[in-house]
This record gives sequence, structure tokens and C-alpha cells, in this order.
Amino acid sequence: MSLNVTPLLISNPQSKIKNPSAGRRLACLFFCFCAVLLLSITAFADEVKVPVAIALQKPVAGAQFKFSHTDGLEFVSFERSDAVKSAIMTPIVAKDGYINVGFFGRENSFIPQGGALDAGYLVFNHSGAADQSVAMTEVKLVEVIDKDTTNSELITDIYEIKIPLSGGEGLKIGFEEQPSIPAWMILIAVVVCALLCLACIVIIKQRRMLRERETPSVHL
Repeated sequence: MSLNVTPLLISNPQSKIKNPSAGRRLACLFFCFCAVLLLSITAFADEVKVPVAIALQKPVAGAQFKFSHTDGLEFVSFERSDAVKSAIMTPIVAKDGYINVGFFGRENSFIPQGGALDAGYLVFNHSGAADQSVAMTEVKLVEVIDKDTTNSELITDIYEIKIPLSGGEGLKIGFEEQPSIPAWMILIAVVVCALLCLACIVIIKQRRMLRERETPSVHL
């Protein structure tokens, strides 16, 4: 009688033990991937809205803006104000380091208030880097004369603004710059006023003392 003996295979216990360094490498790769993804999402996390106002004395049918910005800013969109809410937006065109965007209508329906048209906002994402700026290099204003004729005015002065913005700042196109008074002149004016006030007080006291001396005393 023959016996069929199935050989018992004993595997090496160490062969089932995985390489611990491989797991660490996979964990590091996964962590690096998540970090890069998070940085790419949050690289431009801060939104900045730059107000755009145009000095105008009469209604217009549209405006086209040409501007540039530094590398720490990413242009997102042009946000229309209520004054130009009915306008049709032109396509955003980026060329030769400049961005062109604007709005237009079929009539001169965009009316300035108080000598200025509130056009809206240039919206950017800001990386947080210092010394960022936006420079408006060209503005084209369009006026409808009749159904077949339009008139264009080109403003080519450069209006630059620093990012982040201070309170009340924005791109003000066509406004006359108000001369700024140096700080040292203001300080001198304050000191002179203070000295004049002090001199007036001294003179008043001296006059009062003279009057008291000249007034004879009455003895009963």
C-alpha cells in the first residue's frame, strides 16, 4: 500500500514582513502632494477690489480699460457698478503684458454723478507679496453721436496704485491731482499758531495788569 504524502511547505516568516521604509516613503509622497495642492489653492487667497472712477461731465456709451499689474496679483474679473449695471461686458484680452477689458451700451446711458462715473472694480487675487501695484495705462471713452456715428476719447496718462489699498484709494481717471502739503509745512504752521496764541494770552494779561495799576484805589 502506497501513501501519498503531500509535502508541507513552510514559508519564510520574514518574507511576509513588508519593507517599513516603503510605507514611510508613500506617506511622505502623499503628504507632499496634499501640501502642493493646498499651496496651489491658497497661493492667491486674498481678494482685492480696486475701485475705478472716471472724471466725466457728460454721459458716455462705454469705456475700455488697458492696464497691467505685478506678478503677485492675478486678475479675476471686472465687476460693474450699479451705474453701469446694464452695460455689456467686452471680452477680457491679455496681450503683451497688458489686460484689456471694458463695457459698452447702445446709447449714452452711463451718466456721471457729481462729475464722476463710478465704473466698478478690477478684482484681483493677491498672493500677499509686498510692493504690488496696478497701472492703468489707457482708457478709451466712447460717445454715441447718432445711429451711424460714434466719437472716442483716448486718455493715455498712467494711473498707478499700490496694493494693498489704503482707505478711499482707487484708480481715478482724469481727475486733477490736488497738491499735497508737506508734513514739515504743516508742523511749522501748527507751531506758529501755538506761538501766536501764547503771545495773545501774554498781551492780554499785561494789559489787564496795567489797568489794575492805573485804577486808583478808593478809601472809605
